Amino acid sequence: MIAAFYGKYYSLNILREKCYISKNGVSLLGISEAAEKIGFHTQGIKFNVKQLINEFSSPCILHWNQKHFVVLYKIKRKKGVYYFYTADPVGKKITYPEDEFSKYWCSFTERDTRMGVLLSIAPSSSFYQQIEACNKPEHNLLFLF
Repeated sequence: MIAAFYGKYYSLNILREKCYISKNGVSLLGISEAAEKIGFHTQGIKFNVKQLINEFSSPCILHWNQKHFVVLYKIKRKKGVYYFYTADPVGKKITYPEDEFSKYWCSFTERDTRMGVLLSIAPSSSFYQQIEACNKPEHNLLFLF
């Protein structure tokens, strides 16, 4: 999903090879390394919800409910309430109001503030030079990239 946001698609096999998937799944480090191999700059960040709202500018990967990962692709304010638009691994897009979003994303407390972990992903110049990209997605699990 993130690579598609920037106009490129990758096959599931290429991404699996780059992610170091184990029998326990994939780690945020594995996702970060795979993203960098296809030309993204990545950075792991701890934010609270307010920081996320203020800093969000492009899709990112969130560590979700301490179990898996989702893509946050949009934040929108309606009638004074922030809504967070996510895509999960099974291809479902789900929108959460701020209070519910915070319950799933914020997994620890730092200085009396609930925090969550995200992976910021932005294309480098080499992203657009990669030749492994394909024309269209093969599988809806490609939501991470």
